[in-house]
Amino acid sequence: MFIFGVIFALVAGILFGLIGPTTKIAYNAGASVGLAIFLRYAVASIIILPFIPYQKNLLSNFKKNINYFLSISFGSIFLTLGLLTSVVFIEVSLTILIFCLYPIYVLLYSIIVDKEKIYLTVKILFFFYIFRNYFSFRSIF
Repeated sequence: MFIFGVIFALVAGILFGLIGPTTKIAYNAGASVGLAIFLRYAVASIIILPFIPYQKNLLSNFKKNINYFLSISFGSIFLTLGLLTSVVFIEVSLTILIFCLYPIYVLLYSIIVDKEKIYLTVKILFFFYIFRNYFSFRSIF
């Protein structure tokens, strides 16, 4: 199961990195921010729909966790809106670099708010991630 998690995380990272450039191409072809957001969620829904019948206790879990579901949904919509709107005003490369800081925010939230114990491996990866972003940003400015 661990290897599947790693593979899915890598694929998700690659696909997340493609959002900016493909959005810029769509904007240059005449698409609007609203259309880009709608299409993003429409395609995601089409991909996810076939897996819904295989979920156990889907409705009871949904009803039990509706507050979490709504907060995650609105957070995702605002994240998408911010990402796709920022591409209009700044370069795609800078947009993606700024959004690459997202894992740092998640880790800091986990440490400060959730008081989660972070393993040494994650700390080392976190250090290299900050180190890589430092040099990425340094080359821009």
